[in-house]
Amino acid sequence: MRLTSRKLLLQLRQQFLGALALFIVLGGTSYAVATNSIGSAQIKNNSIRSKDIRNGQVSSGDVKNASLLAADFKAGQVPRGPAGATGSPGVSGLERVVTASGPSNSEFSKTAIANCPAGKRAIGGSAVIDEGGAVTNVAAIHQIAPSVVTQVPGNVYVDAVEVKDGNTDSRNWRLLAVALCARVS
Repeated sequence: MRLTSRKLLLQLRQQFLGALALFIVLGGTSYAVATNSIGSAQIKNNSIRSKDIRNGQVSSGDVKNASLLAADFKAGQVPRGPAGATGSPGVSGLERVVTASGPSNSEFSKTAIANCPAGKRAIGGSAVIDEGGAVTNVAAIHQIAPSVVTQVPGNVYVDAVEVKDGNTDSRNWRLLAVALCARVS
């Protein structure tokens, strides 16, 4: 096949234009990278991955404030904040104090006071009617009252009266006051 000068000229022109187009395309990309003309508008959202970023290239100025969590850091990288205020110690030295009204006898009315030791307050209380092991409903508790809440030492006051159930015989019984005492701050 014989090439004429016209065909040769046409072929050379096509090769030149193809080479020029290739140079422009490749050169344009290099130029864009070299001049930082690729910005966030040219990057598709969520398309940049960790492997696309050179190590050590992201600084604190590149990270949005308050966007990282403690889990994003290695152990020991996040400093501790200041210690909070110390709370009150609450209740300590809990102690049960039981005081009897006296010896078991047949008196009609009895009073018992359970006093807390020095430095402790009554934080609870109860009463027990002791009939020597028998359950005969000899007496009924009339009142259980703690001392003033802020009083130290505190106490629990109890009084009870004998219950007559048609039986004229008085029975022996005693009253026990029970206080739960503790140091409260």
